[in-house]
Amino acid sequence: MAEVARLAIESLRANKGRALLTMLGVIIGVASVVALLALGNGASSAITSQIQSIGTNLLTIRAGSPNNRGPGEVNSAQNLTLADSNAIAGLKLPITGPSPQFGGNAQIVAPAADTNATITGITASYQAINNLTMTQGIFISDEQVKGANGVVVLGNTLAKTLFGSGQALGQNVRIQGQTFNVIGVLAAKGSGGFGSVDDQALIPISVAQQRLFGARTADGNGWRVSSIQISVIDSANITMVQDRVSALLREQHNLKTDGSSDDFQVMNQASILSSLSTVTSVLTYFLAAVAGISLLVGGIGIMNIMLVSVTERTR
Repeated sequence: MAEVARLAIESLRANKGRALLTMLGVIIGVASVVALLALGNGASSAITSQIQSIGTNLLTIRAGSPNNRGPGEVNSAQNLTLADSNAIAGLKLPITGPSPQFGGNAQIVAPAADTNATITGITASYQAINNLTMTQGIFISDEQVKGANGVVVLGNTLAKTLFGSGQALGQNVRIQGQTFNVIGVLAAKGSGGFGSVDDQALIPISVAQQRLFGARTADGNGWRVSSIQISVIDSANITMVQDRVSALLREQHNLKTDGSSDDFQVMNQASILSSLSTVTSVLTYFLAAVAGISLLVGGIGIMNIMLVSVTERTR
C-alpha cells in the first residue's frame, strides 16, 4: 500500500500539468453542481417567502375577464366598483377586509426632490391584509378615508428617495397639484412579484377616486376600483369564500351563473404560490441537469487522463 502511494505521488510530481488539469476538472464539475442547485433553491425560497410574507390566505379580485386575452378585448375595468366591495362586506364572511384599491402613476414632489411613483388609494384594512408595519407615524384610518383627507403614507424606498436620511414624518408633498401631509413611513417590505409597496405612496381611496384619477363610473352613480383584496381568516374557508364572492359579483353584474361571461378575476394567493413553486422546481431540475453535464464532462476528462497513464505504464 505504501509502495502504491509512493508511485502515485511520484507520478503526480512528474506530471504536474496533467495533475492540475485533472484536479481542475473535478473542482469545476463539483462546484457547478453545488452552485447551480443552490441558485435554484435560493430563487425558489426567495419567491416563496415573498408571497408568504403577504399571506397565502389572500384573495385578490381584479377587473377583466379571465377568458379573453386577445388584443380586441374590451376594457372592463369600469365593471368593478366600490359598491361591489360594500356588497362583499355585507356578506359577513370570515374575512379581513375587503380592501378596495384605486390609483395610478404620478409625479410626487417633496421640498428637495421629486420622482415618479405609483399612487395607490386604499382603506384602513389594507395594512392588516398585507401585513404592513410602520417605522414612523401611523397608518391611514377609516375616518381619513371618509373625510377624503389629504394624507399620505410613504413606502420605505420612496421616503428615502424624497427625503434621504432626513425626517419624512410631518412633511408636505405635492401630487398633481394637491398637497398631502406625510403621516407615516412603512417598514421595508421587499418585492412581492407584483411590484413593491416600498416604492408606493398610499393615500385614502376617496382622494384617489375623487381628486386625482377620476374614478366616477360611466353612469355617474358610483366609483370604480381597480382591485379588491380579501384575507380569509381560516385557510380551510378559502374555496368557500372564493365561491361566495364570485357568485355575488355575478349577481351584482347580471352575469351568467356558470362563470362563462365573468368580467372579473378572483386570484387565489395559495394557487399562485403552488404554481410558482412548480415553476421554480422545474428551474432547479434544469439547472441540476446543466450542472450534471459539467460534472460528466469533467469526469470524462479524468477518465481520459487515467487511461493515458495506464497505457503509458503498460507500454
